[in-house]
Amino acid sequence: MLPPQSATPKGLPEPPEGRVAIPPAGLGPQAQMSGGRRGRRGAEHRHSQGTQSGMVIRDGRPYDPTWDAWRPPRRWPGVLFSFLAVIGLIAVLAHHKPVKKVVPVYVVPPHSVIQGSYIPYLSPHSKYLYHFAGLASVASLPLTVKNPTTIWTFGCQCSSNFGVTIRDANGEIISVPVNVIGKFFTSTVLLLAKGHYSIGVIGSGLWSISVINPVGLPSQPPTFSYLSNKSSMLGPFSGADHHLDMSVLAELGVVTEVVMYTESGGFLGSVFHTNTSTHSYVSLPSSRGRFFLVVQSSGLWHASVSP
Repeated sequence: MLPPQSATPKGLPEPPEGRVAIPPAGLGPQAQMSGGRRGRRGAEHRHSQGTQSGMVIRDGRPYDPTWDAWRPPRRWPGVLFSFLAVIGLIAVLAHHKPVKKVVPVYVVPPHSVIQGSYIPYLSPHSKYLYHFAGLASVASLPLTVKNPTTIWTFGCQCSSNFGVTIRDANGEIISVPVNVIGKFFTSTVLLLAKGHYSIGVIGSGLWSISVINPVGLPSQPPTFSYLSNKSSMLGPFSGADHHLDMSVLAELGVVTEVVMYTESGGFLGSVFHTNTSTHSYVSLPSSRGRFFLVVQSSGLWHASVSP
């Protein structure tokens, strides 16, 4: 008589007493007994690691036959799609991003000469010109005004105070156009009624004062421009429908103003006003006769007048 066959497949250790060996999952009796590829692999692991339940252990984990059918997924389509999506997003943002507008700022043209206060030319012997000069203080200099609009220039190479007063026929001070210390030069416009006046000067050093009646000045050409960093009286200009192209380079808070007067002393208004660097193109009020533009500024400015 043959001895009884063990229920445990050949090659597997006997289970502990009271337990039943469980064949590896997915292996039928033929595969377990035939010694095939999977049976041989399971035998190798059983000799090296063993098992308590009869399930094949592979690298410390239960063996799953689906591992042999696993293939790594192809990742390049996803990478390509992500790359294209990022490029598209960047293009959309670049297209819709608002472009910051650049405000044009006046730039001094090359080879331009920055001049001082504008002084209209008039012959020293003209009857429309009064000129005074000295080296010391003077109490009274006679002046006769025949036109309400007068152009004044003041200059002094003084080391101390330089002051100018204007008195009417009764001796009353009606204006103090200059009161500075040290070297000084400027040009401005004063509106005085027709009559007789006296000029007082306080100064130690070479000083000079000129008073021009603009009636004797020739009109400026149709297109006139001037670049300066001092206050000036520009003109006279003739004709109607003029335009002012004004540019200013100055520190914040420095006031620049352009005021318009007629030759007879009429006030036509302020045509330009700013307290910062800017550029502006304005139409000037109509004037029946000739007119002047008085520029008050301590910054760099460029004025261009044209029809």
